Amino acid sequence: MIYKVVVIFLCLLMVSELSASSQDDCVLQSNFHGQDIRYCSFILPDKGTIYNKKTALKAYHDGKFIPVLEADAALSRMNHWLVFELKQYFDEQVILTVKFSDLRGVWMIENDSLLPIPFSGYLPEKDFRIQTTFSDNHRFVYRLSRGESVKILCKTYPKYLERGHAYPEIFDLRKYESDLADTLSLSTFLNGLVLGIMLLFLSIAWLVYILFREKAYLAYVFYIIFVIVYLWRDFEYLNLYFFSTMKYVGWHDTKLVMNCLIGGSYIIFIKYFLNTKENHHSVDKILNVFLFLFIIIIPIDYIGSELMGWWPYKVGIYFAGGIALVTQIMYNAYFIRNPDPMVRYIVIGTFFLTLGAISIPLFHVEIHTWIVRTCFIIEMIFFTAALSQRIKKVNLARKRVENELNEAQIRFEIETERRLIEDRLLTAEKIRDELARDIHDEIGAELTKISLSSHVISRSDKIDDEYTKSKIAKLGEDAINANNQLRQLLFSINPSYDHFDIIQSYFREIAVLFFTDTGMTLHFELESSISNPKMDRIVKAS
Repeated sequence: MIYKVVVIFLCLLMVSELSASSQDDCVLQSNFHGQDIRYCSFILPDKGTIYNKKTALKAYHDGKFIPVLEADAALSRMNHWLVFELKQYFDEQVILTVKFSDLRGVWMIENDSLLPIPFSGYLPEKDFRIQTTFSDNHRFVYRLSRGESVKILCKTYPKYLERGHAYPEIFDLRKYESDLADTLSLSTFLNGLVLGIMLLFLSIAWLVYILFREKAYLAYVFYIIFVIVYLWRDFEYLNLYFFSTMKYVGWHDTKLVMNCLIGGSYIIFIKYFLNTKENHHSVDKILNVFLFLFIIIIPIDYIGSELMGWWPYKVGIYFAGGIALVTQIMYNAYFIRNPDPMVRYIVIGTFFLTLGAISIPLFHVEIHTWIVRTCFIIEMIFFTAALSQRIKKVNLARKRVENELNEAQIRFEIETERRLIEDRLLTAEKIRDELARDIHDEIGAELTKISLSSHVISRSDKIDDEYTKSKIAKLGEDAINANNQLRQLLFSINPSYDHFDIIQSYFREIAVLFFTDTGMTLHFELESSISNPKMDRIVKAS
C-alpha cells in the first residue's frame, strides 16, 4: 500500500513538473520550428567591446545581464552578449539550428567553464565540388536529448540587421534543410535569369558604345555594371552564391557605396544622354547638386556611423536612397510632358526605378528584393528603348549631315565648273582682244597703206598707160575690200564689240553701206537696251 502511494506521489510530482515546464518559455514545443526564444534570453551591452568570453560569463553570474524583453531596440543593435537556455522533454533527441542576424562566437555554459560550439557565418566553406560556398546566415547546430537543458553564451553584433529578428530563432534542422532545398532550385533559376537579362542589357549597351563612342553610352554601360554588381552582392547576401566575394569585402561594407555608385552613374547617364548642360540648364544644376551629395555622403556616413557611432548604418543608406528618389521624382515631374519618345522612355523607366526604391522601406526584404529586381529589368527595357531612339536620332542627324555635305559638294563642283568656264571665257576674250588688236595694228595698217598708195599712183600723171592705171586702181579697190572684210573679222573677234548697243551701231553702218548706191532710202529703227547684254561671238559672226 505504501509502495503504491509513493508511486502515485512520484507520478503526480512528475506531472506537476512537466506541467510547470510546459509553462517555461525556454522549453521547446513539439512544433518548435521557428520558435522565438526572446522570452528566455538575457542581454549584456558591449558598445565599447570591453568584454571577452570569460568576463562576459562572470558578468552573467553577477546578474549584469538584463532580460531581452526589457531592452530597447537601439540596445539590441549594439555589440552585445546574449545568454539563453533551451530545454526539451518531448523527443529522444532533436537536432536544431539556431539562426542569428550576426554571430561572432558561441559557447555552452557549464558552471564556470565555456565549451566552444562550432558555428557558421560569412565564412567560406568548400562543398563536394571543391567550390567556395557560404552557409545560410549566422547559425549553429546543436543536438538536444530528452530532458536535457543547455545554456548558451553568444557574442553577436546585429548592427547591420536586414533579415529576421535581432534575436535568434530556432528551427528543426531537418525541416529547415528540406524547406531550403525546395526553394533553392527555383530561387537559383530566378536569380540566374535576372543576372542573365542584366548581362544581355550590358552587352547591348557595350556594343552601342563600341559603334558610336559617345559618353552617354559609356555612362549607361557603367550604370548597368554597378546594378549588376549590386544584384550579385545581393544574391550572395541571400545565400545563393555562384562564387564568393564576401570573404574579401563584407556585404555591408559596400551597401552604401553601391547605392551611391548606382545613383551617381544614373545622374551622369541622364546628364550626358539628354545633354542637360546645353538643353536643360536648371535640371543640370540640380543634378550636379545631387551628384555632389552622393559623393560626400560616403565619407560622412563612415565617420558618423562606423567611427563615431552617432547614428545607425541605415541612415546613410536611406539618405542615399532619398537622394535617388528625389532625383527620379524631379526628373519625372520635369520631363513628363516632353513629347520626345526618347525622353518619354527614360521617364517611364525612371518611374519603375522609383517604384523599386519606394518598395524597400514598405515591404519585407523577401518581397521588396524581387520587386526591386523586377523594376530594374523593366527599367532597363525602357532605357534600352530610349537608347534605340537616340541611335535613330543620331542616324537621322548623320544622314542629314551627309546630305548637306553632298549638296555642298555638288554646289562646290558646280561653282568650280562655273569658275573654270568663266576663266576659259576670260582667257578666250583676252586672246581675241590681243588677236584683234594685232590684226588691226599690223594687217589693217598695211592694207590701208596699200589702198592709199594705189590711189595716189593711179592718179599720177607719170603713168600714161590707162591699162596700168586701171590695174593699180583695181588693186586699191581690192585693198579696200580686204580691209572691210578684215574689219568684219575684227568685229566678230574683238570682245569689246560684244555688247548689244555696239552691235546695233555696226548693223546700222553695214546697212547704210549696203544701200549706198541703190538709190533707196534707208530708215533704220532699233530699240536700245537698258541692260545692254553681251552677245555671243557666234551670234555676231552669223
